[in-house]
Amino acid sequence: MKPNKKIEYSVAALYYLGGRPGKTASVREISSACQIPEALLSKIMQRLKRVGVVHPIHGNQGGYKLAEDPSTFSLLQISDALSDRRPSVEFDSPAVSVLNRTVHQLLTSVSLESLITQPHL
Repeated sequence: MKPNKKIEYSVAALYYLGGRPGKTASVREISSACQIPEALLSKIMQRLKRVGVVHPIHGNQGGYKLAEDPSTFSLLQISDALSDRRPSVEFDSPAVSVLNRTVHQLLTSVSLESLITQPHL
């Protein structure tokens, strides 16, 4: 199962911001560093702002920074902010129900901080 592009891009952008604690980065800078289309990233950052994951900074040195400690955000919260439904398999069977619960538990248990602190593979 592969996450949709919005979720993938949001995690990449948040990973970038998380690697720069307290610093601000513009959409253009994040777009360039993470190879994300700038227009799409702008929309993603707006949605992340609405749910309180990032905080906009206005002015010449403006951009975005993480709104809170990365340990307070789970992948499930980020996924929910950007998609109309949780990543799941849409079948009605006991086995798939277990799979959906497992995916939900995994996304809940992984924090943005845990992704940021992982060494690059």
